[in-house]
Amino acid sequence: MSNTIAMWFIVAMLPSGIDSYIFHNPTFDSKYKCVEFIVERHEALNDFIAGEYNINHSISSKFYCMEKNFIKEIEDMSGNVT
Repeated sequence: MSNTIAMWFIVAMLPSGIDSYIFHNPTFDSKYKCVEFIVERHEALNDFIAGEYNINHSISSKFYCMEKNFIKEIEDMSGNVT
């Protein structure tokens, strides 16, 4: 059994279903803490995403907690697209 502690990130899927945003900060040492953060700050997270994409109206993104290794795989795959 590994002693490595998993690192969790928040990933937002925008309402369009096409764009996503990976929050590299904050990070969490458990999925529970990540989900708790999303539940407590859902509105603020949506406001941040709207600002990043210059959206001037209220949005409702879907937020997910993903483990660091999975995100790295996604980023590696997206870097290989030509």
